[in-house]
Amino acid sequence: MRKRLTPENFAEIAKEVSISPEGEHGGDLGFFGKGDMPEEFETIAFTTRQGRISRILKTGYGYHIFFIKERRKSITRDFEDVKEEISKEMKREVVERKFKEWVSRLKRDADIRIKETLL
Repeated sequence: MRKRLTPENFAEIAKEVSISPEGEHGGDLGFFGKGDMPEEFETIAFTTRQGRISRILKTGYGYHIFFIKERRKSITRDFEDVKEEISKEMKREVVERKFKEWVSRLKRDADIRIKETLL
């Protein structure tokens, strides 16, 4: 499969053979920075040169091949510009954690009986 890949046909082949959700979009993961993806992905994504197709990478998620179409320089934003986003994200994480805890508690405390005769 790797031998068939070129920068020109990468998206079409990804649509054809990829089983990941991004496959239907030609394998496009969009832009991401360090810390956004699993470490194995980042290692290969940040060491493969722009315009090149990576080697095959085997991970616990399966097999992966990356085409580095474009790179962008990272940007630094002022705290005042992002503090509202950070606050919203932190609140979302707290709500998500509390919801998971609540569901776990409900499952733990539930008295569930399966009546095999009714199945």
